Amino acid sequence: MFISMIRQSRGALVCAFAILQAAPALAICASGNDMVFQCAVAPDGADQITVCRDGDMAFLSRHTRDTGAMYYDPPLTMDPTRDYYVEEVTEGTGLSIAMGFWDPNRDTAAILQFRAGWDDEADDVDLNGPMEMWVQSPDWQQQVDQVLCRPNTVQYDPDVMFDLTLDRGPMGHFYSTENILPEPSLVGRARVSAPDDGIAVYSSSQPNASTPRWARLYDGWDVDVIDRMGDFSAVALTQGVVSDCVLRSDELFQPYIGPCSTGWVETKYLEMLR
Repeated sequence: MFISMIRQSRGALVCAFAILQAAPALAICASGNDMVFQCAVAPDGADQITVCRDGDMAFLSRHTRDTGAMYYDPPLTMDPTRDYYVEEVTEGTGLSIAMGFWDPNRDTAAILQFRAGWDDEADDVDLNGPMEMWVQSPDWQQQVDQVLCRPNTVQYDPDVMFDLTLDRGPMGHFYSTENILPEPSLVGRARVSAPDDGIAVYSSSQPNASTPRWARLYDGWDVDVIDRMGDFSAVALTQGVVSDCVLRSDELFQPYIGPCSTGWVETKYLEMLR
């Protein structure tokens, strides 16, 4: 059984912080109350990953524990109103979160993955037990580059995450920064004809070098097309979260708000099937 958003049971969750790791977050985030995630990535805890909330944005830093010196300068950024974000609770299994961060220097994305178990006695997510976290490249079709957190060092504050994503709305898990308005003449199924390295799915129909790319499509894949603007088509993707992206008649002629993930690809790589 899936509970669509953890907010439904947020009040029952307890913030689980390890006293051993609490102090370094204060040096990285603007205040101790702004830390969303933190973990150690080196055996001695000397290197850490911290995610901070700063206003309406989230920032991911990899830094030294003692001096706060940054590996990422500037930090990786996440806009919760539009960037990749999946949060699910599975009854009997626990909580999973995936957050997309953009690295402006390397022009690439990174996905933070978080897992927490289930407390059968409390019938809720267990944030007092073992938690897992890692950061990885977003492309599941190719070799994945991962930075793993050390066991028993992961911290997570659900209240800060709740505030950060409060205004997210009922949108797809990553989506266009522009409205997508499906019309019958533009909606259909298409087959991807792409180079060996695939084609990027952009968050804008007018991408530039700094436009986030959260996914790639590969030759021979079939996708649902739901809009077109200039040289780009809007596609709806299941991303393993829903079974299909077929539009109902009442979803036409109004902004698309999910449940499928959305983005823009170059139309020249799509062959319409129907």
